[in-house]
Amino acid sequence: MPCKRYDRPGEPGQEGRYGRGIEMKKKKRNNGWWIVVILAAAAAIMLLVRNISFGPSMEIIDPGELESVTGVLYADGRTDSGEIRLDAYLSNKQSTGQTHMIYTKGFRSVRRGVPETGDFVQLRFLYSDGREREVRISEDEKWDYFEESGVGIWRREKSQFAAGYRYWRDECVLEEFDDAFLLPVRDGETPELLPDYSGAEKAVWLDRSQEDSNGDLYIRPSWSDSFERETPEGYAPERARDVRWLFIKTRTGHEYRGFWREVGTGRTTGSIYDNTYEVSVYDLVTGERKVVSEGENRETDIGDSMKAFFGVPG
Repeated sequence: MPCKRYDRPGEPGQEGRYGRGIEMKKKKRNNGWWIVVILAAAAAIMLLVRNISFGPSMEIIDPGELESVTGVLYADGRTDSGEIRLDAYLSNKQSTGQTHMIYTKGFRSVRRGVPETGDFVQLRFLYSDGREREVRISEDEKWDYFEESGVGIWRREKSQFAAGYRYWRDECVLEEFDDAFLLPVRDGETPELLPDYSGAEKAVWLDRSQEDSNGDLYIRPSWSDSFERETPEGYAPERARDVRWLFIKTRTGHEYRGFWREVGTGRTTGSIYDNTYEVSVYDLVTGERKVVSEGENRETDIGDSMKAFFGVPG
């Protein structure tokens, strides 16, 4: 009997070697897809595990339990400031009822990986019961790092909404300016050149000629973000130790002239005063003081007075 020949090897139901080979290839392809799926699932699980923090969590630092907070700046591994008291910052946290000095949302515990740039802020928290905690804050291009000695290291992706290294560094720098210039002027003292003066010959100003809602004079500093633009270009300092010149605007006259009256109702709406002002500059290197402008408010603009003193075109 002649052997049956399959003209189309591999048809369903055939038992010949051609059909069996086709079926085996299909099974191998199906097995290959399963392997790909399993590997993808394993990779996803590994990625998930990497993003889960299994280490210790940072204990909340409650402002209401603190006596004081201080910070020290480091650059290239060396001390770049003295101990800076963050009293105003702590007072604001306490008065507004906030419950965190450092928000830990988004923290992930890590065993290593803290950048070795040498730039960091060392914060020291002193509790009312005498306990102390120290937290070192640093950064790299992507992460902010928080390291509490003897407890753990955490990192959090940088965000403009989360306080990291740059936020705390700026707080310390602003407090330096307040301690060096604003507080002495507020307390009636004469500011002095800082011992670590850099020789940069920069300038700052204080405006103590404005009234608050209670009619009291308050001090407006140039290092506030809102007013820094009034300092002539090239004279704004990066640090308090760069300052040689301190400009202060004060109100020298406040004479009552009458009151405003609403048309139609006749109701009085406010008092009228004639005010006079002066802008003086302190040379912190020589200790000399000089009046650079005086008169009405528009004649004693701080920015214009500084430009005139330094010979900067208006």
